[in-house]
This record gives sequence, structure tokens and C-alpha cells, in this order.
Amino acid sequence: MEVKYRRLFEQGKLGTTVWSPLASGVLTGKYNNGVPEGSRFDKNQDLIKILNRYFEGEAKERTVTALNKFSELAKEIGCTMAQLAMAWVVANPDVSTALTGASRVEQLKDIVKSL
Repeated sequence: MEVKYRRLFEQGKLGTTVWSPLASGVLTGKYNNGVPEGSRFDKNQDLIKILNRYFEGEAKERTVTALNKFSELAKEIGCTMAQLAMAWVVANPDVSTALTGASRVEQLKDIVKSL
């Protein structure tokens, strides 16, 4: 998208809105070992299809390997996975807005630290 709309972003000073910059919580690492009790996916089985894209069949090994590397990088620079993911998104000059779906105040406080 950034390539296709480059002219709009540069000349018009427009930006894009990113929905779910934490990939519905996947980029926090909380689903690496299944669905935690009380999480949004635990409460709504229709949403489990989102997780299946990342954690079903052959995708699971790739996802967990990538998330483990992502986690190591976050630790190396001294932040949480959520902070790193959000910082990556908002650092993009073509992003004007990032919508997050924090369900608890603690999650929002953690994400805000990425700024």
C-alpha cells in the first residue's frame, strides 16, 4: 500500500489508518501457548478464526518462531512486544492513525509507552 499510494502520502501529506496494529493481540505473544482464559478469543469463539490464520497447521511453527524472535528483539531493546509493535507502526511516516483494541487499562498504559 505504501508504494501504491506514495504520491498521496508525500504530496498530499495524507496518511493511512492502521487497524489492529497488534494483530488482535498476536504480536503481544499472549496466544503462543493457546487461548488464555478471559481473553477476547476465549469469550467469542467466532473470533477464533483470526487466530487460526496464525496458529493452525503449518502456520503455527512459522508464527511461533517469528514471535520468539520478535520477543528476543523487544527484550534486547528493553520494551514489551506490544510496545515494539506499536512503535513500528507509528514510526512509519505514512501512518497517521493507529487504532488499538485494548480491553484493559494496563494494556493501554503499556502501548502508550511505545510513543
